[in-house]
Amino acid sequence: MTALPLRVLAVALAAPLLLSAPARADEAARKKLQEKLHPAAAQADDAPVPAPPLEPAEKAEAPPARTAADLSGNLPTRPRAEPAAAELPQRPARAASPRGARRQAAAEQPLGLALNLSLAGGGTAGTGSRYANSRIAEVELAVGYELLDGLVRPELGLLVGTYPNTYVGLRPGLRAFLPATPIYGRAALDLADPSSVMRARWVLLGAGAELRLTDLVGLFGEVDVGAPLRHQMGFPALLRGGLSARF
Repeated sequence: MTALPLRVLAVALAAPLLLSAPARADEAARKKLQEKLHPAAAQADDAPVPAPPLEPAEKAEAPPARTAADLSGNLPTRPRAEPAAAELPQRPARAASPRGARRQAAAEQPLGLALNLSLAGGGTAGTGSRYANSRIAEVELAVGYELLDGLVRPELGLLVGTYPNTYVGLRPGLRAFLPATPIYGRAALDLADPSSVMRARWVLLGAGAELRLTDLVGLFGEVDVGAPLRHQMGFPALLRGGLSARF
C-alpha cells in the first residue's frame, strides 16, 4: 500500500522534466539552423552588449603653483597687500598774487643798512704855528644806506677824538663803489674842533677797499686826505681801518 503512493509521487515530479526535454531539443535545433542560415546575425545575438560610454568627468581645477618658500620648508606665504585707496583729488594751490610775490622778494632782500667802525691815526701839515698840535687819533662809527644796488652809500659818521684831548664831532659824507670791485671812494665834511666848539674843520677825500668775509661782516682799509676850511687847521692825512657790516 505504501509503495503505490511513492510511485505516483515520483511520476508527478518527473513529468515536467520529461515534458520540457522535447522543447529544449527543439530550441537547440532551431538555433543550429539559424546559425547555418544567418551566421552574422547569430554572432550579433551572442555578442555581449557594450556598456554605454561613460560621460567625461568634469575637469579638475589645477592645484595652485607652489612657491619656493613652500618647497623649502612650507613657510607661510606673505598675505597679498590690499590696493591702496585712491587718493582724493587735492585742490590746486592758489597762485601767488603779484603783490604777495613782491612782498616775499622784498623780505628776502637785505635792508640796505651799513655800519662801519674804524680806528684812524695821522697828522696835519701847514698849521701855521709851531705850537699847534699836528697829531690826530680818533674812532669813527658811520651809519649809511645803500642805493643803486649798493654802488652809492650816503652816510653820517660820529667821531670821537682821543688826542690831544677828548672831543666829539660829526662827519656827513658819501661813499661810492666801483662796479664789481671792492674799491670805493669817499668824500666827507668834518665838523669838529678839539677846543670843544663844533665847527667845520676839513673837507676829506679818501679811497679804500672792502673785503667781505660773509654776507654780513667784512674788513676795510682807507686813506683820507683833506683841505682846511679854517685858518691854521692844516692839511690832514689819515690812515683808517676797521670792520663793516651790512643788513
